Parts: sequence; C-alpha cells; structure tokens
Amino acid sequence: MKCIYVVGTADTKGEELAFLADAVTAAGGAVVRVDIGTRGATVPVDIPASEVAA
Repeated sequence: MKCIYVVGTADTKGEELAFLADAVTAAGGAVVRVDIGTRGATVPVDIPASEVAA
C-alpha cells in the first residue's frame, strides 16, 4: 500500500498537520506523519525530528 507522507513542524503547526493527516485517512489513504520541528511535537508523529536529523 502506498503512503502519503505528511511532513511539517509538529511543534508549531501540530493542529494543521493533524487536520491534514485526518483528512487523508478519512479519504482512505495511509499516512506517515513526519516532524521536522526544532522543539517537541504537540501531536503524535510516526517519525520524530530527532530521527530525521540523524
């Protein structure tokens, strides 16, 4: 199954990322949430910023 990566700063735009991920899921898509923020995420993510920066 193909996934749509929702990438953004989950520390400051967490609500917006969650909205987009929920919309994709509601349409039947699979989502991977990726945080690229510099502070702690305010919403659940699948790939944290620390892993992206590694």
